[in-house]
Amino acid sequence: MPKTIETLKSEYGAISFPHLNKLGANSRPNAYALLLGKRVHNISKTPVSAGYQSDYKSHNESCFKSLDDDQHIFSIFKSSGYMTAHMDDWAGTAFNSHNCIGLARNETIDHSMKPFFLRIGLGLKGYESASISENVQKGYKMDELLFPQLERFLDAYPDKPKFSLSWSTYLAHDDNNNLFQADAFFTDFFTRNKKKFNNSFIFFMGDHGMRSGDLRKTKIGEIEDSNPALIVVFPEVVRQNSEILDTVIQNSQQLISHYDLFATFVDIARAKHNNGRKLVLHGSSILRPLPQPRTCDRLQIPIEFCTCMYPKSSKPKVSETQSQLIASKLVENMNKVIQKDERLHRNCAPLTLNLNTSIEIDAFQAENEYTIYFVTFNVMPGNGSYRAYAGQEKDGNINVLSTDYSRLDLYWQTAHCAAGHFSMNFCYCKDLLLKNTTD
Repeated sequence: MPKTIETLKSEYGAISFPHLNKLGANSRPNAYALLLGKRVHNISKTPVSAGYQSDYKSHNESCFKSLDDDQHIFSIFKSSGYMTAHMDDWAGTAFNSHNCIGLARNETIDHSMKPFFLRIGLGLKGYESASISENVQKGYKMDELLFPQLERFLDAYPDKPKFSLSWSTYLAHDDNNNLFQADAFFTDFFTRNKKKFNNSFIFFMGDHGMRSGDLRKTKIGEIEDSNPALIVVFPEVVRQNSEILDTVIQNSQQLISHYDLFATFVDIARAKHNNGRKLVLHGSSILRPLPQPRTCDRLQIPIEFCTCMYPKSSKPKVSETQSQLIASKLVENMNKVIQKDERLHRNCAPLTLNLNTSIEIDAFQAENEYTIYFVTFNVMPGNGSYRAYAGQEKDGNINVLSTDYSRLDLYWQTAHCAAGHFSMNFCYCKDLLLKNTTD
């Protein structure tokens, strides 16, 4: 979207933050970090991580309990006197994915497009209208539906502070090539509304990169997935404050995460109205000097998503036998996850390393003669393709470092029996084995 980026930089003085690092594989953990400032999964303690516990006692607490009374960003802005709007072209939303409850009452959201997108059948089943869905989806692109509503929201409250979240999923979630068609639309949108945004913060960003497809399978694609775009527009009053602007420019070259953006939102919301509520904060506002040093583990970024890696190992290339040993350890860990969970154990087949496909390994040297391995491998049944981290101590002991593994191929059709589960990407449904045997 070169024209959009150029418009934001030349007309709005936008600043790019090229080192935003995602915190989870998909939208759910990243949304919790961005909009609630919380962690939904544990990070295991390993030789390269201090280990961090989830902010929720269990998956059930984070998923099947309403978030209305949690510290979500809508409630924070609402309590500070803002009008609020939530515009998401996927009615399920990141909070409702994996069959979670999310925001049930929506008491702190003044305007929502969820009823509209439910009616056109995007997100949750059982609410759609066939006639509305056909006419709308044939006649409009999703960005053409979301952003005119944002303009109406801006116009409706000219004298009140406003907070809006516009989350466009269908624009390019499954194909980043679709971004080009929206470039002219967004260029026109930001050009036309420049005066309305003169006193505004704008965070133009993604929560993660492409998670599948040919690009994702490359080394560049691996980094892109963990390094979503972030361009920030600051109000004119901030741009004219040389002290804050210098701080922001310095911070733009630092490693940051969604936790830091949540802390920034809180900083903005509480600039004039602080209700004294104590919040969980894992990050720091980008409007203030950032604590140092900024390593992935200090920022609580899991190693499997870290874009800052140790130097390449000078040791000889890993042998085929050693590669199979390391990859087998990762597969063994996958089977442990499947066996420990009642639902996965009941529905998902045990996995084995596919020795008929190549195993790719990059080695990195950490402290105390500890070697980190970045491993790409395939498993059977299904030939699922994965990437994960393992480590080896100087005595030869191999550790699994990744809590979550990156899945490189599409897997919904082969893992449908584990839909909504955190480890769904490990699953190959047993009923498919029975079907293949019958066929």
